[in-house]
Amino acid sequence: MARKKKTEISEPTVYTYEQLQKIEDHIEKHFGQIENYLQESDTDDIKLNIYALPPTVNNRCLTLVTAGMGALEMKVPDELEDNKLSRCELVMTLPPDWDIHGEELENVWPLHLLKLISRLPIKEKSWLGPYHTIDYGTCFASNTEFTSIMIMPFSED
Repeated sequence: MARKKKTEISEPTVYTYEQLQKIEDHIEKHFGQIENYLQESDTDDIKLNIYALPPTVNNRCLTLVTAGMGALEMKVPDELEDNKLSRCELVMTLPPDWDIHGEELENVWPLHLLKLISRLPIKEKSWLGPYHTIDYGTCFASNTEFTSIMIMPFSED
């Protein structure tokens, strides 16, 4: 009978302080002032922050932005290597009065979804890029009929 190797416990992949500062500056430039964020504390792959940006005059939605997914490069197909697609973060907009701090799944499913999607390239040893779709087959929660997402490119224009 073969002996099992001990599983190595590794530290999660994280951005450097300087990289995270650049991401936060980018978030504030394009989405508004960072007032609050949620940070994962128990993880062994990436350390994900989810920034919650309140509605503004220019953006009337509650905006969630991840920081951490891009700390680990995705396995992009060879023919797309030059397109700078190996790293990404996610943005989701919600109605302005959405309560992401509740305990009920009906409130926090967007946070769970961002966590799942951010780890999909790790789990599948693949990548996510513009116009990829992910169908989970069932509704995310009882208060929504959403079952799928589409990754859209971000444009600074």
